[in-house]
Amino acid sequence: MTDKIQPTAPDASSEGSPPPASQDATPSHRAVEEVKLSVEAVKEAASHAGAAMEQGRAAIPEVSELAKAIVDEQVARLKVKSQEAADVATDQFDVARDLVLTQVKAKPLSTLAAAVGVGFVLGVILSGRRR
Repeated sequence: MTDKIQPTAPDASSEGSPPPASQDATPSHRAVEEVKLSVEAVKEAASHAGAAMEQGRAAIPEVSELAKAIVDEQVARLKVKSQEAADVATDQFDVARDLVLTQVKAKPLSTLAAAVGVGFVLGVILSGRRR
């Protein structure tokens, strides 16, 4: 049982104008149109991606210079802080040295006895670790 589709006469209202796409488009025609639209969208996206890549490449030297400036600034700060710490350590060492020299000159025998006592205690502690 095959039915034949009879062509219909065009309406008077649609004479001279093309039929709507949904009426004359077959599924394969619609698929082809969708593929064409997809290809155009991909081309446009690729164009935008290419432009973005060029902008990124152009920004690399600027970002590199900025990063170098930041690193240089941090290195300079580190040098200042380390010099400050070295100065404080030197001052503390000088104070301790002066204190020891003053103590040795004022009470040489007491200082000698204290040094011997500290040496003995350290010797006991260190020899206990070897066992």
